Amino acid sequence: MNSGFVYNHDAEVAQWLADGVEGVEQFSPPYVAFGYVRDGRLVAAALFNEWNGSNIEISIRTEGAIRRDFMRACYVYCFEEIGATRVTAKVRRSNKHSAQVVSKLGFTFEATLKHYFGSFRRDDALVFRLLKSDQPKFMRS
Repeated sequence: MNSGFVYNHDAEVAQWLADGVEGVEQFSPPYVAFGYVRDGRLVAAALFNEWNGSNIEISIRTEGAIRRDFMRACYVYCFEEIGATRVTAKVRRSNKHSAQVVSKLGFTFEATLKHYFGSFRRDDALVFRLLKSDQPKFMRS
């Protein structure tokens, strides 16, 4: 496959995602992960875990810009397929770029978890949430 979505390869997609996230060696199951392949190589991945019947956590890694159809697939999975009422994203305080990206994707800043990723202020987690009612622009077009 040259380009398109990759499903049912959760472990491989999760490892590719973990390899690109500072401080994460691997994700602990259970989780669901899917990716996007361009020119025969993985360029985007989303991993969903910590499902509690209402909230699901998302971790995303991309090389380059996030494709609208990729984010649409994430939204559909969370809100339509499993029926989540919210999606939570945690971003390391020192990762300003990711904080900007999740905001542009429609997530709202909610809280700071002190020393979540380590013992320094830069290791705080910024918690963002997306509710189905906060439908982002990419779902309306």
